Amino acid sequence: MADTVRTGALAILAVAALTLGACQDTPSAPTKETAERTSQSSPAAAEPPAAPEPEGAPAILDLPPPGAEPRFIGHWAASAEACPSAPWRFTAEDISGPDGKACRITKTVEAPGGYDLSASCGSADEQAVQIRFAESAQAMLIASDTLGDIGLVFCGREP
Repeated sequence: MADTVRTGALAILAVAALTLGACQDTPSAPTKETAERTSQSSPAAAEPPAAPEPEGAPAILDLPPPGAEPRFIGHWAASAEACPSAPWRFTAEDISGPDGKACRITKTVEAPGGYDLSASCGSADEQAVQIRFAESAQAMLIASDTLGDIGLVFCGREP
């Protein structure tokens, strides 16, 4: 049952991440009414262009590509802004979170969309940790009894 709940939670996180990744402001087709209002209004009444993103705003990095080492290796955070101050650290052997949670990875198996890990977390018995990648949302999704169900963005291989 725990696997069913974990799989359900992971599916919910994936849907939420995909929904957020798909959200964009797309202009709708002009209607006759909006076209008439636009032609009657003065140029000064037109909407100003959108402000550009502020310089120095952290950008979300692309997910690491599949390769020889597991994709989850590196530093991850709940948001790009949290990368410098609250990163999660993933190695082939360990997971450590900004809140002090830590796990020792004992087994890594590639699975569709990510990895299934066996890990010892704190005083808990060995448990399953599922890692999946939401490609369109540029996020890594974690499902674990000890770590919780979380979504993280890639901060890079080095801090």
